[in-house]
Amino acid sequence: MREGRTSPSARAVAFVRCLETGRLPDGRLFADPLAVHFLRFDERAQVALSRLPVLGSLYFGAVEALAPGLFGSTVGRTCFIDDALRAALAAGVEQVVILGAGYDCRAYRVAEIGRTPIVEVDHPRTQARKRAILARVHTATPPNLTWVAIDFERQRPADVMAAAGFQPGRRNFFIWEGVTQYLSRDAVDATLDYVATVSAADSRLVFTYEDVALIDGSLDFPGGRRLLLVNRLQGEPFRFGFDPPTLPSYLRARGLDLLEDVGGADYAKRYFAPLGRRLAATAYERTALVHVRGAAR
Repeated sequence: MREGRTSPSARAVAFVRCLETGRLPDGRLFADPLAVHFLRFDERAQVALSRLPVLGSLYFGAVEALAPGLFGSTVGRTCFIDDALRAALAAGVEQVVILGAGYDCRAYRVAEIGRTPIVEVDHPRTQARKRAILARVHTATPPNLTWVAIDFERQRPADVMAAAGFQPGRRNFFIWEGVTQYLSRDAVDATLDYVATVSAADSRLVFTYEDVALIDGSLDFPGGRRLLLVNRLQGEPFRFGFDPPTLPSYLRARGLDLLEDVGGADYAKRYFAPLGRRLAATAYERTALVHVRGAAR
């Protein structure tokens, strides 16, 4: 992220969630009514265009041609993470932590969170803009929500979280969505090590990642090169990816066990096909659900 700017990628995710929210209730996979408030005027105009009967179909066709599978991947990963979160809450998770929260509004829209403590961790600039926008639209901060500002490349999660009063040793559910590709290997390693050491046994972590083959160019994915170029020009270049076959062993070495590793084909089967939606999703972005061994209490 360039100095003095908030995250363009955070706004892009809010844009996709706003587009999905605009669908008719019987055909949409989730609703995020706050997402629209994080968009620019031109982006809100595009959302309005997408809701028109004929022009909307043309609009989505153009989006798919420009960025193949990105809309479907963002919608699919949102559904998967929502499902994993609700399952963890039903199983008695004691604390939810959203790392690199961006404009995520799960603290407001997932009713099952109830009074469970939730911590949002993000870059100071992006978090400040989010809080200012929510205050402007008269959306009160839930009493169980704590804000923590951090620069993952310059600060250690352990130091910042401890100063904010974070309670280690609980059964946690960590969400790390749309972040790992922008960090260095050292920052990713440090964050995963932190998750493993502050969590009680049977905690969970869900995170998204890019296939390293996209970043090193060893595989050519539809729209992949364009995506890398756009992100570089926006000041958010992709820096890190995992190799899917070696991910389980990487995690095991850190006290973490891979439960699921899902991508476009999985989203289509679980979420799109049951609604008769023929959404494509990228093959290079994946979502991992992880068991955190932690320490027994």
